[in-house]
Amino acid sequence: MGVNDLVLEKREKVAEVIQSARVQKDLTQQQVADGIGVSRSAIVRFENGKFSLNMDLMYKLVDFLEIELKINGEEI
Repeated sequence: MGVNDLVLEKREKVAEVIQSARVQKDLTQQQVADGIGVSRSAIVRFENGKFSLNMDLMYKLVDFLEIELKINGEEI
Protein backbone atom coordinates (compact mmCIF):
# COMPACT_ATOMS: atom_id res chain seq x y z
CA MET A 1 0.00 0.00 0.00
CA GLY A 2 1.45 3.34 -1.04
CA VAL A 3 1.33 6.72 0.62
CA ASN A 4 -1.54 7.87 -1.60
CA ASP A 5 -3.57 4.83 -0.59
CA LEU A 6 -2.97 5.57 3.09
CA VAL A 7 -3.99 9.20 2.63
CA LEU A 8 -7.20 8.16 0.89
CA GLU A 9 -7.94 5.58 3.58
CA LYS A 10 -7.46 8.14 6.37
CA ARG A 11 -9.51 10.77 4.53
CA GLU A 12 -12.38 8.30 4.18
CA LYS A 13 -12.16 7.34 7.87
CA VAL A 14 -12.26 10.98 8.98
CA ALA A 15 -15.22 11.63 6.66
CA GLU A 16 -17.03 8.64 8.13
CA VAL A 17 -16.52 9.88 11.70
CA ILE A 18 -17.63 13.42 10.79
CA GLN A 19 -20.72 12.19 8.96
CA SER A 20 -21.63 9.96 11.89
CA ALA A 21 -21.31 12.91 14.31
CA ARG A 22 -23.49 15.06 12.04
CA VAL A 23 -26.19 12.38 11.82
CA GLN A 24 -26.10 11.73 15.58
CA LYS A 25 -26.72 15.44 16.16
CA ASP A 26 -29.60 15.32 13.64
CA LEU A 27 -28.01 18.01 11.48
CA THR A 28 -28.39 18.31 7.73
CA GLN A 29 -25.44 18.80 5.43
CA GLN A 30 -26.78 22.30 4.74
CA GLN A 31 -26.86 23.18 8.44
CA VAL A 32 -23.25 22.09 8.83
CA ALA A 33 -22.23 23.95 5.68
CA ASP A 34 -23.90 27.14 6.92
CA GLY A 35 -22.33 26.66 10.35
CA ILE A 36 -18.77 26.55 9.04
CA GLY A 37 -19.15 28.83 6.03
CA VAL A 38 -18.87 26.43 3.09
CA SER A 39 -21.24 25.18 0.42
CA ARG A 40 -23.39 22.11 0.92
CA SER A 41 -21.62 20.52 -2.04
CA ALA A 42 -18.31 20.86 -0.16
CA ILE A 43 -19.80 18.90 2.75
CA VAL A 44 -21.19 16.27 0.36
CA ARG A 45 -17.81 15.87 -1.35
CA PHE A 46 -16.03 15.74 2.01
CA GLU A 47 -18.40 13.10 3.40
CA ASN A 48 -17.91 11.06 0.23
CA GLY A 49 -14.12 11.19 0.59
CA LYS A 50 -13.73 13.27 -2.57
CA PHE A 51 -12.61 16.48 -0.91
CA SER A 52 -10.09 17.19 1.83
CA LEU A 53 -10.70 20.08 4.22
CA ASN A 54 -7.85 22.38 5.15
CA MET A 55 -6.99 22.55 8.83
CA ASP A 56 -8.85 25.82 9.42
CA LEU A 57 -12.09 24.31 8.12
CA MET A 58 -11.43 21.07 9.99
CA TYR A 59 -11.14 23.02 13.27
CA LYS A 60 -14.37 24.89 12.49
CA LEU A 61 -16.11 21.60 11.72
CA VAL A 62 -14.86 19.89 14.87
CA ASP A 63 -15.93 22.89 16.96
CA PHE A 64 -19.34 23.11 15.27
CA LEU A 65 -20.03 19.41 15.80
CA GLU A 66 -18.62 19.56 19.34
CA ILE A 67 -16.29 16.61 18.80
CA GLU A 68 -12.61 16.08 19.61
CA LEU A 69 -9.71 16.06 17.20
CA LYS A 70 -6.75 14.08 18.50
CA ILE A 71 -3.34 13.14 17.17
CA ASN A 72 -1.47 10.44 19.05
CA GLY A 73 -4.04 10.70 21.81
CA GLU A 74 -3.50 14.42 22.31
CA GLU A 75 -6.41 16.78 21.71
CA ILE A 76 -5.58 19.55 19.28
